[in-house]
Amino acid sequence: MRLRMIVAVAVAVMLAGTIGFAQKQGRVTEKTTEGTYIWPFTTCYAGTADEFDINEEFVEVMREMTRWDNSSPAQIEQKILTISYPKDVLTNSVSGETLSGGPGLRSEVRVIYKDGVPVSLAQSGPLIRWNVPGYGPVFIETGHAVFDVVFDAGGNEQHLIISNTGHNDYRDWDPAALEALCNALK
Repeated sequence: MRLRMIVAVAVAVMLAGTIGFAQKQGRVTEKTTEGTYIWPFTTCYAGTADEFDINEEFVEVMREMTRWDNSSPAQIEQKILTISYPKDVLTNSVSGETLSGGPGLRSEVRVIYKDGVPVSLAQSGPLIRWNVPGYGPVFIETGHAVFDVVFDAGGNEQHLIISNTGHNDYRDWDPAALEALCNALK
């Protein structure tokens, strides 16, 4: 009987502790956005008669979860962005030749705030993959990158890379991968 009472009291204390912990955390808001973007990706065969630009068009679906603290007014503590890319197409700006990437790849971005200001950013997962005929897959990001968030004199947010692990043809500018993309879109 005594053991049952001790167990019952222990369970009650554990439950009360978790309820108190949950009440100390701020609220979480969530939203989903979708956008289509087109921008320059790279230039192929620069300075030659065969020179052309590669433009990238992609659809980005972003689910943003924001955790707020309990201060008044509430400040952001953390944002978690889960980003998927249902469409990603590279296009030769001269010939119109295309190469489709993905689909179905996604990444996660976690932004940590201090006093309502972003201080750290971490990105994980594959962003985009193109299967290049005769070469194989070319990736933009497959690993984990960590950045310090700083602001320049004009107040513009900048990301200083702290670490970057994983295979990354684009950010590391792998010449063979970029040559394969250019050849595929020639």
